[in-house]
Amino acid sequence: MPICFFEVLKKGELTLSAWHQMAADIGLDGVEVYEPFLEGYDKNYLLGIRKELRALDLDISMLTTYGNIANTDVNEWQVAVDMIRRSIE
Repeated sequence: MPICFFEVLKKGELTLSAWHQMAADIGLDGVEVYEPFLEGYDKNYLLGIRKELRALDLDISMLTTYGNIANTDVNEWQVAVDMIRRSIE
């Protein structure tokens, strides 16, 4: 996902679906799924994203998680580890 889209995605000015359509329109083979822009981890929601991408003939080229495991605060570190673990599962 182009980093220039991060702000408009955060603001809700661009949806993941719109980005996926743009990616297909310009002929990309796949897109990055960036975890912070996911609406949740519900199985049906995630399957919907996969179905949308398949319909557009796009692969998931990469799943990017986010977690600051360099944090020295033990509680914050654990939150980051839990987020990464959830992403892997």
